[in-house]
Amino acid sequence: MKAGIVYTSRTGNTERIARALASAFRLEAVPVEQAPDPETFDLLLLGSGVYNGLPDSPMLPYLKRCRRQKIGLFLTMGADPARSRALQRTAELLDQCDIVTTFSCQGRYTSRRIEEMKRRPSTSPHAWTPEKAARVAEAQKHPNEIDLARALETFRPLLDLPGNGS
Repeated sequence: MKAGIVYTSRTGNTERIARALASAFRLEAVPVEQAPDPETFDLLLLGSGVYNGLPDSPMLPYLKRCRRQKIGLFLTMGADPARSRALQRTAELLDQCDIVTTFSCQGRYTSRRIEEMKRRPSTSPHAWTPEKAARVAEAQKHPNEIDLARALETFRPLLDLPGNGS
């Protein structure tokens, strides 16, 4: 079975998870801009940050090219993953694939993004509030060592196989 990791990461959050998976399972983690054709893989671990409820735009054309592969999907986001539909929405983009497992966790915002959020008008449904500030503060703690361990345990059944080198 040929497995690989393809990711995109604006902030380094998703890249951190991709590199942890690559190290643990002796796979290559490749940025989507340098990724080989998805058809060369039997199993693809695809990772992205989430923006407006979808994977980052550089990942979208690659997802459309995926067909018939087994997919392990991992996403990072500033939002609480338990309240997000991002995994479901991304899975819908991979409707010709077999999504065998998924993982998501929070990820840090850039300081620039936080400043943009703070400038929103108070009348906006996304205005900066004490509750919003608390959610952002929590996101800034991720991905942490617990998140990395959870990602490894999520993908271990797929990748800890004879012949994988791990």
